[in-house]
Amino acid sequence: MLSQLFFIITVSLFDTFSTTQQIVVFILILTTVNPRRNSLAYLAGLSISYFACGIIGFTVIDKLNAFVARFFTNPAGMTDAMYYRTQMFVGVIFAVIGVATYLTKRNSTKPPAENVIIQKLKNMNPLMAFGVGAFISVSGFPMSLPYIAALGKFAVLKMGMPEVISCLVLYNIIYALPMVAIFFIYLKASETNDNLHDTLHERARSLNLKLTSAMFVGMGLLTITDALFYFFSGHPLLKNRYF
Repeated sequence: MLSQLFFIITVSLFDTFSTTQQIVVFILILTTVNPRRNSLAYLAGLSISYFACGIIGFTVIDKLNAFVARFFTNPAGMTDAMYYRTQMFVGVIFAVIGVATYLTKRNSTKPPAENVIIQKLKNMNPLMAFGVGAFISVSGFPMSLPYIAALGKFAVLKMGMPEVISCLVLYNIIYALPMVAIFFIYLKASETNDNLHDTLHERARSLNLKLTSAMFVGMGLLTITDALFYFFSGHPLLKNRYF
């Protein structure tokens, strides 16, 4: 049970930070005319739609896996030794990508592309914000590999729908936590900072870069450590494979 819980936590956190697109949009929505209502509506649209995608995806997991297999090799048939060698290699790649991304882009002053879109939608209402969140979730779901991997794990463990629903609720709560934390930080900061909207626009790119880089490095180190435990002790750090 603890292993499954740790699996859900690590995969959902990697999912939310691996693209950071949804976080950057959330931050920029805080600069619209109705920041509090719009940001909460956006988060609701994002989370409810992602949860619904998870439920639907689980019911058609075989077709979903077949779709993903067109683009990625399925490691389910690998021996443990081959799997953890591959995992270590992927971990190194993740860590290198994280470090390289930060070093090459840290001095860039180019604003995120979402900045232009949100500027044009500055007067959006909560319904539109909800729709933006729903669109991001639905359009990104088919290639959300961490989420699909979690759904595949639930199928392998032969979970019933009630158990799957509870796991997906937990997954989506953790998925939304970074944005919830940002929302409360915003509420606190808005009490003392009159130029907060301008600051958010300026800091969105920097935060996006830091979150992306840190998550790639962190996930890389985790997968490397997991593989090293297997090779030195015969047992991985985590009981379950990620894929």
